[in-house]
Amino acid sequence: MAYECNPHVPKGPTEYETTTYRSGVPLYKVRTTVVSAHPDCGARHKVGDTWEISGVYEGATKGFICPAALASLWGFIYAMRFGAEFPWGEGPDSCVLVCSDPNTPVLFKIERLKEQPVYLAGKKESGKTES
Repeated sequence: MAYECNPHVPKGPTEYETTTYRSGVPLYKVRTTVVSAHPDCGARHKVGDTWEISGVYEGATKGFICPAALASLWGFIYAMRFGAEFPWGEGPDSCVLVCSDPNTPVLFKIERLKEQPVYLAGKKESGKTES
């Protein structure tokens, strides 16, 4: 029997994502990269492993991230998707955080990828409607 995805999981940007957020606000893709990993990491993360998110729909992520690490990093990832900056970052588009496992810590660099922001509700930052 072939695995079938939940029919309720959207296949592309959802109506919520494209109409609920304030128009003109860019929504960025975010990448996490392992910069340091304990050799006994239960998820077997290695330096250089990446995970990307571009939305909350099926196919919007690439790569693998430990669910426990994702749980501890999610607030920062989500905030960076909407343009947040953190004072401890290497610049306005990145910061380094650690997962919550005190025995086998993994450091992740979180980067906002600015090459293709999505402008919600059909408007760009300038407020001009897209054609």
